Amino acid sequence: LHLLVHEAIAKLDQLLQSVFLDMFGDPVVNPHDWMRVPLTEVGIWKSGATPSKSNPDYWNGSFPWVSPKDMKIDEIFCAQDRVSDSALSETSLKRIEPGHLLIVVRGMILAHSFPTAINRVPIAINQDMKAIQPSPGFDVVYLKAAIDAMKFRILSAVSSAGHGTRRLGAVDAATIDVPQPPQALQQQFSERVSVIRKSRATARQQALAGRHFFEALQHRAFSGTL
Repeated sequence: LHLLVHEAIAKLDQLLQSVFLDMFGDPVVNPHDWMRVPLTEVGIWKSGATPSKSNPDYWNGSFPWVSPKDMKIDEIFCAQDRVSDSALSETSLKRIEPGHLLIVVRGMILAHSFPTAINRVPIAINQDMKAIQPSPGFDVVYLKAAIDAMKFRILSAVSSAGHGTRRLGAVDAATIDVPQPPQALQQQFSERVSVIRKSRATARQQALAGRHFFEALQHRAFSGTL
């Protein structure tokens, strides 16, 4: 059962990609000939920062401070590091409201991956990331899926900074064009994604419950209480 649930989750992830391609086609090819918008112009780009580590007051709060190590999931609800209100008021750190597309723009991870996520809670970000507030012509869920589908095109635009670190600068990003489908179609896609994500969350809960049940059963078997 545990294996079947994991297979179901993998198939739901594949379904997300299939639905996108079915509705929009390959965004690099843009088969529907929709208007193309440079990545730098799909919304307002916002920068991040790192409050001084030498000031412990900045790091004793509960406000999520997202860095590339948190970018392993599609939706951000929390972060490994948290900052205080004083970090937000006394430094260049900015509050990012929910609904931004988060991307990693600097780091060795850009040699092979282009992590993206949508923040579902207010956050702050570090300087290796950008938060994009989509313009009225773009739905954030569509935008994330389009960027994900253009991963290899984007990685080809990444340049090397000092010491071999990879970086997606503004000049690089401006060479990447994102198709802009009708908003009604983007909204329809967003609704389909919501349904698939709910199914995936249910499957994950079942997998977790199944694992806990198996661990409890295993403990009872070895302790002789079965």
